[in-house]
Amino acid sequence: MLLISAVVRHLLPAIFLFSFGLAVSAQPDSLYRIPAGTRIELRMEMEINSRSASVGDTFVAVSSQPVKIQDITVLPTGIQFEGSVRSVARGRPASKGGILGITIDRMVVSDVAKRSIEARVLTRFEPRSISAENGLSIAGGSLIGAIIGFASRGSRGAVLGAGLGAGVGTGVALGRRGPEVFIRAGQKFEIELESDLILPVLDN
Repeated sequence: MLLISAVVRHLLPAIFLFSFGLAVSAQPDSLYRIPAGTRIELRMEMEINSRSASVGDTFVAVSSQPVKIQDITVLPTGIQFEGSVRSVARGRPASKGGILGITIDRMVVSDVAKRSIEARVLTRFEPRSISAENGLSIAGGSLIGAIIGFASRGSRGAVLGAGLGAGVGTGVALGRRGPEVFIRAGQKFEIELESDLILPVLDN
């Protein structure tokens, strides 16, 4: 009797696992797994920038390319994702460019359901260079200074005026804030999943 009890006790887990496996295999394939490392292209639905954004501000982006697994679309275009600003700094004087870091936090499954995701943004959003604009400021200051100097003191005054004007132009360039980072509405960027994403079937 004890021997029979011991055998049954050891066999029950195996019987349960076997039965569970049969039940799962008999169900229709209702879930898809998008593995970690999958890249998803998104399109911004609104503009954010380093000049006016604050940490914690939220935004919406949508998938702009379908994601397929074995030729089956598991994530079609137009699926909404929600993100937030995680770091921001305005452009500073002396051409120090702004900083804008974003993260994607959730995927909108339905009107009432959202799913947290772990992903990193691959696209780098750089501030626009204003070195050429600064050069024009300095050159413009030199030209204006030279004209004023020439009108007041002749050729020697023109040289002194040019130097003074260049100094003013340099001061303006150094005092001007650096370029800001803009992520425009409609701009596309790429994210990479850092953990598997389990989805219901989205196509029939």
